[in-house]
Amino acid sequence: MLVGLVAIGVVTLRGGSQQVSHQTTRGNSDGGAVRGGSYRANQEAQHDSTIHYSARDESSRLPAADHRQAAPALTSDTPEHRGPAKRDQSAQEALRDQATDALRRRDYNQAEMLLRKAISLDARDAGVAYNPLNFGNPDDEAIEHGRTQVARMLADRPQMAAFAQPSDRLCEWAAHQFAKRINGGKLYWSHLGTADRQYPADHVPPSAQCPGMIRVNPIETGTEDGVAFDRLWACAVFELHNIRGAKEFERLRDRAVDGSINEEEYVKSMFCLECRAGQQTRKFYVDVFLPHAQKHQLLTDPNEWECDEWGDPEALLANDYRDRHSYPWSYYGPWFRAVSPRTTTFEKLLNFLSR
Repeated sequence: MLVGLVAIGVVTLRGGSQQVSHQTTRGNSDGGAVRGGSYRANQEAQHDSTIHYSARDESSRLPAADHRQAAPALTSDTPEHRGPAKRDQSAQEALRDQATDALRRRDYNQAEMLLRKAISLDARDAGVAYNPLNFGNPDDEAIEHGRTQVARMLADRPQMAAFAQPSDRLCEWAAHQFAKRINGGKLYWSHLGTADRQYPADHVPPSAQCPGMIRVNPIETGTEDGVAFDRLWACAVFELHNIRGAKEFERLRDRAVDGSINEEEYVKSMFCLECRAGQQTRKFYVDVFLPHAQKHQLLTDPNEWECDEWGDPEALLANDYRDRHSYPWSYYGPWFRAVSPRTTTFEKLLNFLSR
């Protein structure tokens, strides 16, 4: 999820409730959204001229009974084309449920096979062609920087170190992400926590003028070590994927400011970028985290790792996120209206007073 777009770029946030469920339902719990149990935020972000919160909050997703209502036309797909996609989505959700059951039995190989099959059913899923272990060839200085950031992250969030060593593939992957230069800037771990404490994780994207940072809040004392390990790593991994969109977030910001994009296009584009990060996080879970969990015989919830929502992002937006007073419209819309030349001064004042 995203923070700060006007002055220094975009900061993204990831947060939510700590419920564990394998159902793709929405609701509130302790200020969090139940997105199939994923660790996400639901409370509306506070927008201003220098902070832009981008949260994949799913408390706004309509219940199944409402899916029969007409949705706004956000895609040119015809009903006959959407039919097979909907069947694939149902098949993916069924495979996810089977994988969740397998993990309760600690049958990691079966769970991995089922989730790989689920991902493969949608050729447009960003996880299909994504190989999280393709690190490229960073130089020694960059890798040393990345490993230093991971060491600091594990020291600051000891629950993330409970079942991990710096030499593990899990930590090496994170080190290579911190080693990257994104949008011309370096990436750092920050121990300070998120800009808004209701969100368990966020990132400030880097630029040539300003370094970026990843922030993950500690989980409350008393949380079982395996559960905390699962959730904290899911947050960090999502943000390390999401921050890769810094240049695209910046491009969308510039288009909003110069008036070359309207609000609906802007919201849809931002939503799709975060969905892509979620799909890559899901593939990482299958390729990297599940083998690690098997090594340590850890219980893990796939829905913490973006396995609670499947299908084409535009179709999801059209069918499941139609409420313009909820995410993503209530997160991205106010910021767009605050900077867009399409918005009158009076409308901008009303937008400010409504926050």
